[in-house]
Amino acid sequence: MNIRTIAKIADCSPATVSRVLSGNHGNVPISPKTRDKILRICQEQGYEPNIHASRMFSKRAGIIGLATADTSVEDENLSRFISGVYGELSSRDSRLLLLLLDDSFLSKKEYLTVFRRREVDALIIWGAFGDLEWLDELSRKKYPFILASNRCGDYPAAVCDDAVGMMAMVQQCLDCGAESFVHIDGGNFEISRRRRDGFLQ
Repeated sequence: MNIRTIAKIADCSPATVSRVLSGNHGNVPISPKTRDKILRICQEQGYEPNIHASRMFSKRAGIIGLATADTSVEDENLSRFISGVYGELSSRDSRLLLLLLDDSFLSKKEYLTVFRRREVDALIIWGAFGDLEWLDELSRKKYPFILASNRCGDYPAAVCDDAVGMMAMVQQCLDCGAESFVHIDGGNFEISRRRRDGFLQ
C-alpha cells in the first residue's frame, strides 16, 4: 500500500493524497469530502505514511528538540517544564525530542546536525553552558532556537523574573517576623545574579 494506490482507490491524484496526509495544502483547495474519503481509506487499509517521505514533502519534522544538560526527573522545575512543553506540542500534533546537552553534543556539533537531518524544526535549550560560540553558530545559520531557564546575551529566552520572585520570598519572611537573613548563592550565572539582586533589594 502506497500513496499511488490510495489515490487510485480514492479516485484522486497522488499529490492530493500527499497534501491531505501532510496537512500541507498550500493554495490547493481540498474539499472536506475528499479529505475524509482519503483518511477513511487509509484507516481501512492500515496505511501509515512514511515519516521521512512526509518530511521531504512538507519540509517540516513536526518535532521540537529540548536540549538539556540535566535529564534527571528529580529536578522539579525541569520536570514541570518538560510536561508543559510536551502537552502543548501534543495539542498541536507535534512531538518533543529530548537531547542531552553535554560536551559530546557540543564538540560533534550535533546542535547543527539535528537541523541538517531535519530531525527537529526548532530547539529549546534548557541551561545553556560552555563558551556559547555554538549559540552564535545557530544564530548565524538562522536555525530557530530559544533559551529556557536562563538568559545569555541577546539570544531569545523565556525566563521568569527571578529578582521579583526573590524579593517576594524575602518580603514573606519579613511579614512572618524574620529578622536575620542568609543568601546562599548558586555561582556567577545570570540567574544567580538576578536572584542576588532581588535579595539585596
